[in-house]
Amino acid sequence: MISLSTAFKHASIFVIALVPVFACAQRSTTLSSSSSIVIVQSTAIYKTNDMQFGLIVPGPLGGTVVLSTSGTRTKTGSILLPSGGSASAAGFALLGAPSTSFSISYPSSVTLNRVGGSDSMTVTAIVASPSSGGTLSAGGSATVKIGGTLTVSPTQTFGQYSGSFNVTVSYP
Repeated sequence: MISLSTAFKHASIFVIALVPVFACAQRSTTLSSSSSIVIVQSTAIYKTNDMQFGLIVPGPLGGTVVLSTSGTRTKTGSILLPSGGSASAAGFALLGAPSTSFSISYPSSVTLNRVGGSDSMTVTAIVASPSSGGTLSAGGSATVKIGGTLTVSPTQTFGQYSGSFNVTVSYP
């Protein structure tokens, strides 16, 4: 028969002998993860042309000058459109990520004030091409043109008139 002290010695040795076995049984696992990012071109808008109505001579009945988005001007009423001076629609170049959709907003009217005076004229019926937005090309660009209708009074004071307006482009 084994005495209690001998059994305790054997049990102690057995426990001590098992500790290294459990320590060796632990394993490490390494996992790998990937990381990626896509850098896209920042969105931008650049003015390429100002809106120019060219030279206008008021007539006895007044009238309007319609400036199309292609830069062509036509008249109504008795005003004259002499040659000389340049007419152009406002133009903007848009740049951004290829095939990105965009929307544009612009005012419905613009006030032009006479330089050095207090007289004014109003551009109304402002139109754009494209009218409300579109999609950037595969190269990441688009062009926006803006025209409008200028009302000319028969008593319009002679001089240079100017004003400004904002065009906002939003990329959803």
